[in-house]
Amino acid sequence: MSRILVIDDSPSTLETVALVLSGAGHQVRPCNDGQRARQMVEQDDFDLLLTDIFMPEKDGLEVIRETRRLRPNLPIVAMSGITGPRSMLRVAKLLGACQLLRKPFSGADLLAAIEAALGPASCANKPGERENRGPHQ
Repeated sequence: MSRILVIDDSPSTLETVALVLSGAGHQVRPCNDGQRARQMVEQDDFDLLLTDIFMPEKDGLEVIRETRRLRPNLPIVAMSGITGPRSMLRVAKLLGACQLLRKPFSGADLLAAIEAALGPASCANKPGERENRGPHQ
């Protein structure tokens, strides 16, 4: 069982992701705020961080940058529903996210990204290994 911090400002996304991950045996800590997420990373020991990119106050890119400073080996999965020229998933990869998810994504896509990030060849030290796309991408 892995401890996963999930950060998204959308309550429905938090709930859905938590249901899928907990159903797969993971312990999920939801967080709807990037600032609070930083405090949680400082105070708690997680196996993986899953963050949305576009959030008010502190966005996911800042969360990734700060997490890399605080916990350089923590695997990070970034997700976003913004596509096209405004997509920041490639930037998230450059900052240290090792898996990328485009919303909407399926439960299978989510679990594949989490498994890849946590697997024996953990992507914590190999940013940008793979991008998982939702069904409409």
